[in-house]
Amino acid sequence: MKRLLFIVLVACAACTILPAGARDIHSRQPSPDSTRGIRFLPLSLDEATRLAGEQDKLVFVDCYTSWCGPCKQMANVVFPREEAGDFFNPRFVSVKFDMERGEGKEIATRYAVDVYPTFLLLAADGQEINRVIGSAPLESFIEKVAAAIAPRNDMATLAAEHAGGKMSKERTRDFILRLRDAYRDSLVAVVTDELMRRLDEQEKCSPGYWPLFRDARIVPVSSPHFLFLLDNLAAFEQAVGKEEVARRLKGFRGLDEYLASARSYREGNREKRFLLDHAQALYFSRDKSREIADELFRALDDNERVDTTYWPLFHLLAFNEWGMERFDYLLEHREAFYRTRGQQAVDQTIRHTHVYKLMMIIKGYDKSATVEDLDRMSRQVAAHDLPALEPLIAMTRAYARRDPRELLDACREAFPLFDDNLALNVAPTLVVFLRENLPGEQREEFSPLLSGLITSARSDVLKRTLARLLPDTL
Repeated sequence: MKRLLFIVLVACAACTILPAGARDIHSRQPSPDSTRGIRFLPLSLDEATRLAGEQDKLVFVDCYTSWCGPCKQMANVVFPREEAGDFFNPRFVSVKFDMERGEGKEIATRYAVDVYPTFLLLAADGQEINRVIGSAPLESFIEKVAAAIAPRNDMATLAAEHAGGKMSKERTRDFILRLRDAYRDSLVAVVTDELMRRLDEQEKCSPGYWPLFRDARIVPVSSPHFLFLLDNLAAFEQAVGKEEVARRLKGFRGLDEYLASARSYREGNREKRFLLDHAQALYFSRDKSREIADELFRALDDNERVDTTYWPLFHLLAFNEWGMERFDYLLEHREAFYRTRGQQAVDQTIRHTHVYKLMMIIKGYDKSATVEDLDRMSRQVAAHDLPALEPLIAMTRAYARRDPRELLDACREAFPLFDDNLALNVAPTLVVFLRENLPGEQREEFSPLLSGLITSARSDVLKRTLARLLPDTL
């Protein structure tokens, strides 16, 4: 009897002890009642896609990092809710990966995940259907995911349809919304501009296209389409309701001032002082404010242009920047401006305008500037006796040419002229470029320059920022 009992126990143990990797992926699924929210399975991505194929489901991949606050919000607050489970569990095999550990690093590379949280929506063969980026309340998140997996709403189908040039207006709207959810903001702007050119005013103000105007990432305040919203508030309020429009405009600074100013302009007010106020009321729309500033500039005579009343036309970057007609006028009439504004104020404006242009080039925001533009700037500062600007121009020219030796020599002349603002904006970019492109012995030449910049910095934030770069240059 004892021998029989021993044989039975050994047989049972043999049934439960399997070689590594031999356990069925189905055995790792939690029971249906083990969680009321989304059931995340401890599977590899290959196992998840295989299981999705067997169950005729899609794959939901939560791409997170350990330090990401919005990731934790979704994991701890949104995903455990019963409504989340009701939507996701019948439709998806759900898995999660830390993008900085283990298989997560491979997934981040394979699917180009670099924003967190990212939620990949995959077919059973592992092909990406769509993605949703960022945290959101559950109802909004489900709405985005449902739209992203709707038939013919996958990104590949939408992109191909758009490229074919036959996408309807309604489908283009849906494409924009999917691009937004995937945080493809540069494409959002391009496709939105295309669609707005196809819509007439009545269509723009209709409920069907309100989702575009409602979203600050699709129609930011700097967009001409936001200006259209402001200029057609009554039509939008009639279409979607005053409360909905008010929610969109909540927190927008200067709304009443702009509406009153725009109404006066439409009624034909072209008094010069009013035009200046109207241009300033358009602070949120650079192109439109500069259009009004141009109108005012043309209406002024030389005595009025140098008058203190209209100094904002030349002083504010909202209205003026290097290369514009008004800036050239400021340089040509510098002595006249000295008499009305004082030499210090005028020279500070001239320097600030040049430096801003150079910063935008180095930081990569001004993609239209050329080396020829910088050569013209050099000739201009020489003609107007502004020698202190030339080292900064030479530094920017060397960086634009991507010449590390030339840049190192230029930095020797330029760094002593840096203030904290300029150093904070451009020094990290320049240091990284030199570190990656200078030979070792020349990197040693650069280290004392950076040390000197740290010593002269007034801001503790700047000192810490630059100090973090210093060890890597040695």
